[in-house]
Amino acid sequence: MYTRRRLLTAATGAAGLAGALALPGAVSAAPTDRRVGKNGSLKVSFFTDAHVPIDKETLKPTPNNARVTVAFERMAREKPDLVLFGGDNVGAVDGGHTEANARAQFDNWSALVKTHVRAPHVSVIGNHDIWYPKDTKPDDRKAMARAAFGMPNRYYAVDRGAWKFLMLDTFHDDGCHIDAPQMEWLKKEIAADPKKHIALVSHASILTVSCFIERGKPQKGAWNVPVGWMVENANELRDLFLQHPNVRLSLSGHMHHLDRCDYDAVTYLCGGAVSGSWWGGDYLHFAPAFVNLELFDDGTFTNRTIFWEKIA
Repeated sequence: MYTRRRLLTAATGAAGLAGALALPGAVSAAPTDRRVGKNGSLKVSFFTDAHVPIDKETLKPTPNNARVTVAFERMAREKPDLVLFGGDNVGAVDGGHTEANARAQFDNWSALVKTHVRAPHVSVIGNHDIWYPKDTKPDDRKAMARAAFGMPNRYYAVDRGAWKFLMLDTFHDDGCHIDAPQMEWLKKEIAADPKKHIALVSHASILTVSCFIERGKPQKGAWNVPVGWMVENANELRDLFLQHPNVRLSLSGHMHHLDRCDYDAVTYLCGGAVSGSWWGGDYLHFAPAFVNLELFDDGTFTNRTIFWEKIA
């Protein structure tokens, strides 16, 4: 089981859209423009790592419901055409939580989204959205998350104009990677229409520089990057992307950092965390945030970071 906080501790020590829509001033961090010509566009909000908790005793919402509501309202002002949830939407259901606790967390998230998100929205599953009860092993640890997030499958495609979003599943009992069946599906989806611009959405990053800042300095002459901070088969994915120039963008969360890495012809964006440091303020100097993008028909895009709690 790969939990964010467990990995932090370890590091210091050593289909389609319709099926997915079950639920009916900004501060810019150096906006980046990869647009080469104004044309049709799609406005997208990437809203990741909200970690909305419930009270462990009463299983009722906490005051953080009001805070995430502010984030939802701030996002609504951007009038997105599509909202992408990057996973870890609920507080955590992976730490020996009872079924009642897990269901209460997912029900709370579903109610918030139903009330406050009017735009079409889709989601991936984060590691903290995967149910790991204490004494039993469910047949499908991701079933509750898929139902609450309105997902047709654990990975799936969403077509929107000139763009195709490939919603990936990165956390499994045996590690953090794109598993073999998913990889075969991914290859087919990317190759299906070379004229479609591809945006990948995953919880764990395919490529990120944040792992080198997370715990400071190398250990024994080498950087210590635990499995789970990036997908294990990033090299295989890179080789795939090099064969397909229509792969443009990869969005991820998990690290609670904001970073951008332009590598080969792909831009990798880690979208920070709506919750910051799990609703405890900034995380390693990264304030609570989400990312807005404008995707153009020619495959270029702009991105802006919205520090929603700094300036409402």
